[in-house]
Amino acid sequence: MEQSDQIARFHLSNGQYLVDRGEYLEANAEFAAARDTAQSLAVRAEAVSWLGQMAASFLDNPGQAAKQYREIVEKYRDSEFYSGAMFQL
Repeated sequence: MEQSDQIARFHLSNGQYLVDRGEYLEANAEFAAARDTAQSLAVRAEAVSWLGQMAASFLDNPGQAAKQYREIVEKYRDSEFYSGAMFQL
């Protein structure tokens, strides 16, 4: 795993911790940092999936959630997050 993906995984993990604490805006920032840092498509797809979940579940922004899920459908068809994104759309 590349160093950038390791850093992105740290951001994902920290984001999940922040969700558990109810710090949703901070978690959203961590997921965005993971998306922006990751090199591998799998890690980026996971970060975008989290951004979609955050927008839909905690930030009351279904339009943004749909945008994130569409990104997964268009760019990350081979990822494990594809079917979930299709369902959410």
